Amino acid sequence: MYFLTGVSGAGKTAVIQPLKALLGVGFEVHDFDERGVPDNAGHEWRFEETRHRIIKVKKFDTQCLTF
Repeated sequence: MYFLTGVSGAGKTAVIQPLKALLGVGFEVHDFDERGVPDNAGHEWRFEETRHRIIKVKKFDTQCLTF
């Protein structure tokens, strides 16, 4: 799992489609904001979104590593 971070307007969202094309079908690329951003988004919201992503990957990874 990799996180691409940067200040607002740095181009993080702009690289999503090219990154998906470059990596191919074996990878998933997601926009951190794809589930929506509340008007009052702050540290707590960002923490919960990060937690959501990590839990999702852990569940996926566990299933994929079952032989």
